[in-house]
Amino acid sequence: WEDGFLKNNETGTMWGLFDHIMFDKLIEISDSCANSKQPFMITFFTTTNHDPFRVPNNYVSKLPNLNIGKHKYDKAKLTMSYNDILIDELLQKIKHTDWYDNTIFIITADHGLTVHRNISNHPLNGHIPLIIFSELIDTSIIINKIVSQVDIFPTLLDLIGKQNELDRLYGISGLRDGPGFACRVTDKQLQWIDSDYIYNEFIGTN
Repeated sequence: WEDGFLKNNETGTMWGLFDHIMFDKLIEISDSCANSKQPFMITFFTTTNHDPFRVPNNYVSKLPNLNIGKHKYDKAKLTMSYNDILIDELLQKIKHTDWYDNTIFIITADHGLTVHRNISNHPLNGHIPLIIFSELIDTSIIINKIVSQVDIFPTLLDLIGKQNELDRLYGISGLRDGPGFACRVTDKQLQWIDSDYIYNEFIGTN
């Protein structure tokens, strides 16, 4: 992390460029796609909210004063605040574009942080955000059942009126009544979570 090009102090970390640089690139690509007058979908993965949890110097003064501890989940408060600012800046920058008003933005994460350590593979460590935002949505909706990444696409299809496609997918729309579930794989552990049970298996340990 501290050696040669991996250190990457000014423009990013060992994982890649800082997120604000990537967000500018996202706008550039989105503008280019919109000029083709065709619908487009972009998957955009940021990396700053990861070890070593470092933010660019020109954003430090914009961040709130946080009590940063020694644990990773404490240090992540800094990068999460950075990401909050960037999402707001992104929406402000693109509000004038032709594609903003008919675009659906989905914000989520690949995994959580190990905050709860008293239980191996604690299910709350897998808790991540899911925000679906668009000017096209005029009603606030809260999904109050268990969902996971596999349910994002079914939920999106349901949201845009493509309910007939749902039976072809493994996931379940979060907008539908009925039970939900989540499957987690962490290292050598498998975990199944639903409204009644949590099942955890250590692979190869009998």
